[in-house]
Amino acid sequence: MYSHPMECKCDDCKDDIAAVSDEPQEKNLHEEVFKPRLRESYKGTRFAAEWLRRLGYEVHQTPGRVAGTHAEWKEYADSGDLIILPAKMIVEVKVRTFRFTGAGDFLYPTMIVCAQHSWERKPVKPLAYLILSSDMKYAGCVYGGDARRWGVDAMKDRALRDKLYTNFTAKLSDVFFCPTDGSVDPLKEMIPPQK
Repeated sequence: MYSHPMECKCDDCKDDIAAVSDEPQEKNLHEEVFKPRLRESYKGTRFAAEWLRRLGYEVHQTPGRVAGTHAEWKEYADSGDLIILPAKMIVEVKVRTFRFTGAGDFLYPTMIVCAQHSWERKPVKPLAYLILSSDMKYAGCVYGGDARRWGVDAMKDRALRDKLYTNFTAKLSDVFFCPTDGSVDPLKEMIPPQK
């Protein structure tokens, strides 16, 4: 088993916390760990929305809502972080807790794409995942159409008392790395042309 701290700070984390019981000790995790992660993730989502708008996309950002308690998480789950209009393509956004510019300085041999159950529960699969460096100057972009090539890894989240989560991971060779300064359109670069 590959042990790796879970840096995911996206809306999909609300699914991950669902596996935690509602015992008083676990309720504290909702307040102390999950809510701050979720609130912090909205900065990355706003940044990615603006980045894609600068590239000429019409982007709808889903409203950021945080469940009051762990028991309410399903009522607050969204269908995706960003929706590219008019085609209604879903783009998920994550922010890592470390800086990277590409595969050469990425800290791990694979990149966490999302929690396995978060992908599986979505009736409409995301077009892409934009995984931002902590400084938001670079992104690792993963095409949803490559899901069949993703690995499945059980990983511990130290902040959640080493709770084990099953995540989809992408080989770094399947990740398109690019700067977020507007010089590159990651969606055009990583998504194969439609026939």
